Amino acid sequence: MKHTPFLGWDHYAQLEADRVNAATEARHPEWLGLPKSRPQAVDQGKKVYFTGQPCKHGHVTPRGMRKGCLGCYIQRHGLSDAL
Repeated sequence: MKHTPFLGWDHYAQLEADRVNAATEARHPEWLGLPKSRPQAVDQGKKVYFTGQPCKHGHVTPRGMRKGCLGCYIQRHGLSDAL
């Protein structure tokens, strides 16, 4: 078995983020048109934004100004997961 050198946690975190973002882009390309942060959403007068980063529960979904992560909202209220 050949061992590879350790490249640092940042390297592996970036690989995971790239994998998650690629999967999200393929599944929901319309989310990429949303503002990238809450301040941008406020400036544009939008009610939702999409960071592309998972929430603390692992959902990679748009976030609302009042509801937070859409995945968490769906789970919390027992709605069918149409994502």
